[in-house]
Amino acid sequence: MKRPKLFFADLLFWLILLLTAGLCQAASPAEPLEEEKRGADVFVTSRAALLRETASPAGKIVARLPYATRLTLLEGADATLHVEVPSDSPAVAAGGMRTGFLASETTAVFDPGAAGTADMMTVGRTLARNPSLRMLGAALLARGVERLRQAASPDPRAELALAEAATALAAEGGPFPAGVAVVERGKGADGKPRFLYTGDSYQRVLDLTAKQDPKVVASLRERALAGLLRSRCPQPYDTLTTLWQETAGWLELTETAQTPSVLRASAERLGCAALPLGRYLVAAGKLDDLSKVAQRAQAASARVAAILPDSRDGAKLAARVEILKAMRGDGTRSFPQESRLTVGGRQVAVRIDGEIGKLKLLVQPSDKQRTTPFLLRAAVFRPTAAPPPGWSSPAHPLCFP
Repeated sequence: MKRPKLFFADLLFWLILLLTAGLCQAASPAEPLEEEKRGADVFVTSRAALLRETASPAGKIVARLPYATRLTLLEGADATLHVEVPSDSPAVAAGGMRTGFLASETTAVFDPGAAGTADMMTVGRTLARNPSLRMLGAALLARGVERLRQAASPDPRAELALAEAATALAAEGGPFPAGVAVVERGKGADGKPRFLYTGDSYQRVLDLTAKQDPKVVASLRERALAGLLRSRCPQPYDTLTTLWQETAGWLELTETAQTPSVLRASAERLGCAALPLGRYLVAAGKLDDLSKVAQRAQAASARVAAILPDSRDGAKLAARVEILKAMRGDGTRSFPQESRLTVGGRQVAVRIDGEIGKLKLLVQPSDKQRTTPFLLRAAVFRPTAAPPPGWSSPAHPLCFP
């Protein structure tokens, strides 16, 4: 996916932010720049920056560094910065020259130490909200979180900011800066690759807040749990067991969440997962399980409507629950199910028959003419395997690919 263009308004916004954060020190007394910032983190803020062999503007170009590349400052000056590309950075080919000079106007520099880390997180959070600057924001957040971990002072709010920025960046299709754990997960209907954030920082939020006051960290934990579920279940699955696990996860979150954004998202995903699950339960003949899911989902929809009275999320979920309840039919065995109607004075019987994955809609007129089979594509999704003997509902609320 092509990265959005940077417009003047975006750059002006970023410059104002830097000034507000105290990163521009033009009015400060002159200090030895190279001593103050040696070892600082340097980020490329232009579309591409030229790494030259010498400090001269006409020096030999040894590499073209893409937007949001992170470097380490070796020595600073007013016009140029002597920098080193980290050994694990893909910005320079293996065996290539990893030190050189950059024009300082194409970079943002963050001093080592706690103050520099705080500035990095502040700027990163703000830039990550802007789609055209999100890649740079995610790069800053990734490095800021890494610094906090190295200093043995991990911050769940910082971890959550990184996770949510990475999730949004993955949905946009890239490119992705170093340090952001995004992986390719199949291809979309258009043939383009689909990307998914691994969810590592969401899990760290849950781990870091596990022993804290639940009332203080409730919102953090709800957002992290929703993000983790999205990472593990990016879209409804197509097998009975995984759909049950996914539905259980979103159902539990919809029954407990208080954060409006989390509640809206969980209600939507619950409805998306419950309907295909219902089809599988009908196909497997587990009508009691279907009724239990429908009852809990109906109570959850009422809860959403009560907490979010000005939105349609509760009503939308309730409508899906009605479809789920209707799937149970008359409560008799799932297959074959038969319905009779009169068309043009002739009675016609319509029934569903066949095995899971090979269901057919059979239409037979009363005059005993040949039955016409139609492949019933909408009845159930084609499973990868039939339910195992003695199958029972999984209890774990999370699904794992």
